Amino acid sequence: MSTPSASFWDMLRPKRITARRRISRQGSGSGKTITVATVGVVFWLAAYGILYRVLRYFQGVEDIGDLLAAKLM
Repeated sequence: MSTPSASFWDMLRPKRITARRRISRQGSGSGKTITVATVGVVFWLAAYGILYRVLRYFQGVEDIGDLLAAKLM
């Protein structure tokens, strides 16, 4: 008998439930939640943009550019 494997979203279910309850307790005018979410999204977009530019630069270097990009990843 095989054990069922949990998906990624199943593992995050307790965190999602906790977050929903916290938001509902704070009310709809929760500026802290919106601020933290906005800062998080901006951070990850900036990190993606920087990494993208670095990888594009490395790929442009002749001979070892592809090797550098692969090692960075």
